[in-house]
Amino acid sequence: MRATAYLKADGVPQPIFSMQLVGPFTLPAGITSETDRLSYHTDSETMQIVDMQAWTPHVLVMDIPQDTHHISFSLSLRGEGNGTIWLDKIELETVDDNVPVTGTSITSLLLQPSNLDFSHGFMFWQVKGEGVWHYEHGVISAETASGEHYVFLKSSNAESNCSCTLQQTVQGLHYWGKSIHLSASIKTTSAGCARFFVKPSSGQSEKCEEVIVGTTDWTEYHLTLPITTGAFGFVFGVTLEGSGQLWLKNIQFKQEEGVF
Repeated sequence: MRATAYLKADGVPQPIFSMQLVGPFTLPAGITSETDRLSYHTDSETMQIVDMQAWTPHVLVMDIPQDTHHISFSLSLRGEGNGTIWLDKIELETVDDNVPVTGTSITSLLLQPSNLDFSHGFMFWQVKGEGVWHYEHGVISAETASGEHYVFLKSSNAESNCSCTLQQTVQGLHYWGKSIHLSASIKTTSAGCARFFVKPSSGQSEKCEEVIVGTTDWTEYHLTLPITTGAFGFVFGVTLEGSGQLWLKNIQFKQEEGVF
């Protein structure tokens, strides 16, 4: 199905048009979820809008599984601002397989990090940031006996002063009063600034991160974050700010008991 929303904005950052499918979808082998209400999500965040005050079509295309319970649409901002977003209409039409689908992510109420080896693409991962249309991202299969996968973020505009983040969000209930430990191997080329981070998902300011600048070989980094009682959850991932490229692989996760 193709959904086209006609939007314009004044005084606020570029708007985002989103489409979401919810249902008891079947996950690929080796992936488990704590709920049968999985969400398929796509949006226009990576779209560059030249003139925000002109009516601009935001086009999303998704495959609709037979067991889809419902389809929802939403509008949001890319940042803060005081102004107005206008929606003229949303057009829906069926299209054939020759029409390419928009990049789609699968999310759920995760109780533990999932798909850390990227063997299922970007399932459960989100790409966020200011000016994400200035960046490319993808999964590469290494030509090794283990067949490991690694991902990359790459600036397509050397002058970009924006950022792009690849992240995953996990509920905090099972980790209250404990510490979580994350490690990953990262390398960079001419990176303005790359960050490997873990932080509370809301309501708290503390975070843990490693900052990487310039060109580096594969290096293993370690992060530890205490999860306070009542914390909604935590977010972890990598951010590339400005120009350059980063590669990420071998993410490991564990929790440390009885640290509070």
